[in-house]
Amino acid sequence: MAVQEQENDWKTDGWLRSATRAPVRSAASRHARRSEANGPSQTALKSRLSTAPNRGARADGGSIAMLVRRWFVTILVVGAVLAAGTMPAASATRSGGPVARELATFTAPGCTGNCGSGSTVGPDGALYVTDPQAGRIRRVDPRTGHVTTFARGFPRLIEAVGGGGAVDIAFLGHTAYVIVTGVVQALGGEPGAVDGLYRVNPDGSISVLADIGAWSTAHPPHTAFDLPTGFLYAMQPFGHGFLVTDGHHNRVLRVRLNGEITEVLAQGNVVPTGLETSWRNHRGARAEKRRAVYVAQAGPVPHFPRTGKVLELNTRTHKATIVASGARLAVDLEMGPHHKLYVLSQGVWDLPNLPENAGFPAAPNTGKLLKVGQHGELISVVEALDRPTSLEFIKDTAFIITFTGKVLRFDGVAEPKMPDTGAGGLAPGPNIPVGAAAALTILIGAGYAVLRRS
Repeated sequence: MAVQEQENDWKTDGWLRSATRAPVRSAASRHARRSEANGPSQTALKSRLSTAPNRGARADGGSIAMLVRRWFVTILVVGAVLAAGTMPAASATRSGGPVARELATFTAPGCTGNCGSGSTVGPDGALYVTDPQAGRIRRVDPRTGHVTTFARGFPRLIEAVGGGGAVDIAFLGHTAYVIVTGVVQALGGEPGAVDGLYRVNPDGSISVLADIGAWSTAHPPHTAFDLPTGFLYAMQPFGHGFLVTDGHHNRVLRVRLNGEITEVLAQGNVVPTGLETSWRNHRGARAEKRRAVYVAQAGPVPHFPRTGKVLELNTRTHKATIVASGARLAVDLEMGPHHKLYVLSQGVWDLPNLPENAGFPAAPNTGKLLKVGQHGELISVVEALDRPTSLEFIKDTAFIITFTGKVLRFDGVAEPKMPDTGAGGLAPGPNIPVGAAAALTILIGAGYAVLRRS
């Protein structure tokens, strides 16, 4: 599943214009030229003869000083240009930001909450989103926003539970799989309803592949819980199956297509949410490519920024390391343009810190889309999102699913391929470091000043 965050900026293009003026010649210079036209005066001839070097002789000190000054002026200008080229300048993404528009509403009219949850990009390049209120999967054209129903018949969300139903979708090849949660009969669901992994068959029917709720009941977590069946949140293809987060039992599970379920990661009250995987180079005893697994954590209520984290999970050792922190109520993450990791923050959770408020979304219009910088800093890309739940990328375009069942499109999310400084998307130029350019300019200026006094 993809549950993620972003921030809004607006693009502005600036034009740098320069004007040049022809030099104004003085009357004295015009008179001097007229005199030269009539022939050099005796004074001028004496001056030229006295200052002209003899053949084979070296120029005097004044001529050398003048030549050196000219060279210093030239180097000074070059140094200033280099320094200017390496000083930070606001990028187009930071000054303007992605271009935003509402692409589609895929839920029933009048739905105001728990209308949208997870999403994925299908093998045909379209968006597929879950509609838990109606128990169906919707297909959204990423260009036109045209919405059609892809699959239906999943157990519907139970209003008394406050969430659940079909919460996420993913593809293996051309087959779609969906996780459903919070629908068992003990919670008020239909008899025989299963919390688990479902498959969409070629004829449009659905089948249960793994009863995750029953497995969780038989294998309770070490942390405190209210629901024995757990509460699933997101899924991500992994091998011959999926990784699945259980935000209530605070663990990551591996669910294979044959129904086998194992625990990959168990932690304290951290509320794991979104998942992402990516191949990357690993430098160890031997160079090889390994599949990195990233997990978003919303953190416990009241969801302080410091508890909103991104972890990298080692599925071999069952250990996780912190990649970034500071994303308020982090709900999803996705690998985006230039192989950068993006995190979706649902926003500020401002409800009273009471047990009955656990599970409620953040305040409206406080969500963000953040990019993880080179050193783990979080760079704001889009802001003022209304309770985002899931994130997808198609090239450099971000698609965000909201709690109210909308698909938002943001074009131009990618920034130029320049190193990040962690200062809001500013980057040095490609030639020399800023400090070196500044030092060079100062030294040249000081040297020129000394020569000018001599």
